[in-house]
Amino acid sequence: MGYRSQSGVFSLKAGHPTRIIIKLCNPGSFNEGLAAVRASKGWGYINQAGQWAIAPQFSAAGSFSEGLAAVKRDGKSGFINQAGKLVI
Repeated sequence: MGYRSQSGVFSLKAGHPTRIIIKLCNPGSFNEGLAAVRASKGWGYINQAGQWAIAPQFSAAGSFSEGLAAVKRDGKSGFINQAGKLVI
């Protein structure tokens, strides 16, 4: 299970004795099991295990609510589902 510290470092325990430390820019809160995270390729979403659930590809990404999250890509805005598919 991961957590967000005051310094913005997201720590995950991937199994004994492995420990992964990921430095994130503006890590978001987990909503519906996913958190928006900015990487070098843009915004994407990680799950609580610290794995990319939706690869970074957005210029902006909001939190999930009722199964959808607002995103922006290529100057266009819309909503994606938890599989990363644009639905609106």
